[in-house]
Amino acid sequence: MKNIQSELLSRLMEQSDADITHMPMEDEFDFYHLVSTGNIMGLEKRGFSLMDPGLGKLSEDENRNILYHFIISISLITRKCIERGMASETAYTLSDLYIQQVDLLHSATEINRLHRRMVYDYTERMQQLGRDNSYSRHVMSALQYISKHLTETISVDDISEALGLNKSYLCSLFKRETGFTIGAWIEKKKNELAVDYLMNTDIPYIDISNALGFRSYSYFIQTFKKLNGTTPARYRKNNYKRYL
Repeated sequence: MKNIQSELLSRLMEQSDADITHMPMEDEFDFYHLVSTGNIMGLEKRGFSLMDPGLGKLSEDENRNILYHFIISISLITRKCIERGMASETAYTLSDLYIQQVDLLHSATEINRLHRRMVYDYTERMQQLGRDNSYSRHVMSALQYISKHLTETISVDDISEALGLNKSYLCSLFKRETGFTIGAWIEKKKNELAVDYLMNTDIPYIDISNALGFRSYSYFIQTFKKLNGTTPARYRKNNYKRYL
């Protein structure tokens, strides 16, 4: 094993001769700030890639090098997003899932593509969190109830009863603040999860319908087609694991 001090001096000299430097700390801070504040436009304007030589060399093997940077990136993003209000269980589980996916990849290009998808996933979730935080206490409670029971069959009566609120009042308040009826919001959120299942798993359509608490398989297909303009089967055919 090489002596770390001598290796450090040698590496610093090589990098100086080749005019190679690591990414400035301010740039790195800016990147994680954009993600954790849900600033998608700022992220797109800035750009990012695990192929950037300024990230440093962690391995002589290109694929392993970019894999290490992926894990560092998602670890920091996860913690920054938790600091900004993302539920810790959501953030850590999302991190686990992406690390499990990247572990199956075999090329730097694939890993970089998944990294891009991961970054936008966290950023979009933080953007939505920022919007959610602008809602009133009653609407926030309704959103949290829906999120917690998304894999069940949810009714407006269930929500109003659980929150101890008048049904008409809750419906009116929810529509005014979100722009959606409660029923439409539930469909929207179930649909987002269905899309994830279709793009990233081989789970049968009827099992997805059951897992998301749709009252029937036909209603699942009807709702999915209404929101996406196509059937679940055609959607999966066109989009299955397209980011990998």
